Amino acid sequence: MTELKPIPASRLSSGSFLHDCKPDDLVYFLLNVGDGDSQVLLLPEDKPGQRQAIVVGAANSRKTLDLFETLADGERPLLPERDDLVALVVATHPHEDHVKGIPKLLEQKQPEEIWEPGYYYPGPGFFSVMKAIEKTPIRHLQPTSGLVRYIGPVKLTALSPGIGLRNRFDSYGIDTNNASIAM
Repeated sequence: MTELKPIPASRLSSGSFLHDCKPDDLVYFLLNVGDGDSQVLLLPEDKPGQRQAIVVGAANSRKTLDLFETLADGERPLLPERDDLVALVVATHPHEDHVKGIPKLLEQKQPEEIWEPGYYYPGPGFFSVMKAIEKTPIRHLQPTSGLVRYIGPVKLTALSPGIGLRNRFDSYGIDTNNASIAM
């Protein structure tokens, strides 16, 4: 087996990519949090100097919030702090390792909209998300395949769950992993 070699420290300079981002770039971050990931997409600017973000999953809200703080720092912040920063939060499915941090994220970032697949799940993370949605004036959608949503210059299309899968869920017990939102 070939031995893995570490990436040279010179290639890991902190924040060097920030200066290379252009206004029309879509920037993707994957935050590995152990048992669950959070994905953050910085959308291209819709107005000079103004980007919005999409957050997909948040097992650990601290890592996601820390990323937003990092992106707002410096002389030329990639994502300056403002009220309409997060356009959309997507809770792909209701397992703890994907939704546990969403209530805190909703409270601190006050996104415009949240998507969740609409499947009941008897877990504390699911209940916390539903309670947080009820407390905020957030637009709440349960998308199925074919839903199209534009956020600035970006077109999002829900690929799943399919409406047929949703209709069968209660009576046939589809696994919630197989009923996740994909876009």
